[in-house]
Amino acid sequence: MDKLTVRRKLLRGSLSAPVVLTVSSASAQTVTSFGQCIAANSNNQPTTKYVAAPDQWYRSAISVYPIKNGTTLVGYYFLDGGTYRNTSNPSSTLTPPLPNGYTVGPAQPWWQLVWFNSSGQAVGAGWQNPQNGLAATLSCQLSFG
Repeated sequence: MDKLTVRRKLLRGSLSAPVVLTVSSASAQTVTSFGQCIAANSNNQPTTKYVAAPDQWYRSAISVYPIKNGTTLVGYYFLDGGTYRNTSNPSSTLTPPLPNGYTVGPAQPWWQLVWFNSSGQAVGAGWQNPQNGLAATLSCQLSFG
């Protein structure tokens, strides 16, 4: 047999065998990448759930109200349903009507942490940190898309 005939037989034989390729989806890689990214930050979680200016953590906007008793600032509060929760201690609440002498100042834009599970789903925000929820840095969130 000449070289051309051998080459043709080799090609016909290789094309008749099934070829199986495994290709992972980009979304699966992204979820894995995001999960690894937030897991890497699990020992470096932020202690401040609410901030007045954005930082390196993924946060969502929230309206915060300064509440005063006369001229003394009682604290910064956000509305949760019909209850005001203190940003520094969310278990400290004020329910309208507020006591005499208390006033609510104009809303100010603040930022609350968003909590994620390892699949990249947001599972809570601010004081509502579910079990196993982790905060993500902005760079982690960018890897998720």
